[in-house]
Amino acid sequence: MDVQIIFILISAIIAIGFFSNYIFKKTKIPDIIWLVIFGYLIGPVFNIINPQTIWSFLPLFSAIALLMILFDTGSRMDIYKLIDESINVISLTVLCFLLSFFTVFVFCFWVLKLDVVLSLLIGSITGGTSSAISIPLSNLLKGKIRNEIGLTLKVESILTDPLVIIVSLVFIQASTISYSIQTLTLLKNVFHMFSTSIVFGLIAGIIWGVIWHKFEKYDYHYMLTLAFLFLLYVVSDFLGGNGAISVFMTGVVLGNIKKIKQMFRLKHTLTGLSKQMKRFNSYITFFIRTFFFSSIGIIIQFENPLYILIGIIITLLIFITRYVSVYIFSLVEKLSRGERILMTFLAPRGLAAAVLASLVYAKYNIPGSEMLVQIVFTVILGTVIMSTLGIAKFERSRKG
Repeated sequence: MDVQIIFILISAIIAIGFFSNYIFKKTKIPDIIWLVIFGYLIGPVFNIINPQTIWSFLPLFSAIALLMILFDTGSRMDIYKLIDESINVISLTVLCFLLSFFTVFVFCFWVLKLDVVLSLLIGSITGGTSSAISIPLSNLLKGKIRNEIGLTLKVESILTDPLVIIVSLVFIQASTISYSIQTLTLLKNVFHMFSTSIVFGLIAGIIWGVIWHKFEKYDYHYMLTLAFLFLLYVVSDFLGGNGAISVFMTGVVLGNIKKIKQMFRLKHTLTGLSKQMKRFNSYITFFIRTFFFSSIGIIIQFENPLYILIGIIITLLIFITRYVSVYIFSLVEKLSRGERILMTFLAPRGLAAAVLASLVYAKYNIPGSEMLVQIVFTVILGTVIMSTLGIAKFERSRKG
């Protein structure tokens, strides 16, 4: 492919990413839809880019996207605010995830007769909302909903990104271990991976907070943190942990460095992420997610109508379980009819689900994962469309 064509495509993707975000703020139609449509046009429709070319570097791109998602999510978590809202938000988050996960798993395993690992992965990958979509949607509704409801929806989406990723990675890790290994040994290996990742990520975050202040006076010092994150990812895997989980914990530490210092009564000078650094990190995340969803559109194949139908059914199951979860939540937290409608429909799946589905197929090559990719992509588009329609219904109910 000519350099000129590549440059034109890069320019177009970035521009569409910007304008789709602008359209989103005006119409509440999430940018993911326009990015996937654009990728689909330059891929399967007009064949400007060969999908096989994208598949060749998708494992690397997916791993980088996963790293940046978790670091960005962790750094935006306010520990004190999370503690204040912990009972309500965590209960809603866990309830929504478990009901959705269990229902989808039962449907895939008992009704569709899919492999148990594949069923577990479909359930976990589609089990949580996307903070990259839910938070901007919640911000657009500011002044139209109670602050408590807006905060609950935001924190829930922030919590479910790492929850979905961590649970899915545990299942992926378990699936790569020989089936001949006894169950107790399997659980021991998974626990070792999980605990190593968390502890190593916390220690690495504190150590980097101690070291980093020595480089603050130099230009581009944030880039050194990115270098540290990539190294952390590799070292954590080498020690038997999971790099993505360790990066998430480091993001939590660096995003709450003052609070961490108070909690552990640390006397060392610690440096965390400033507002400017978090803003710069959001630009990087925007760049990655823009290209990632465009790449998804290029490789997406709706060849089998059965997989599309399965994805649509799972989308409906997700919103049914979401309704049940919100109803149970409303028994404790008094909600109006409009608030129940909003909380039920504001359940889009997004970047984390797309990244995980791509990783399962492109990197781990788990049997049946080509089916998983098509199903998950259908669920992402379906939940995004349903969320958009749900917000429109919520606003009509307010006017009525």
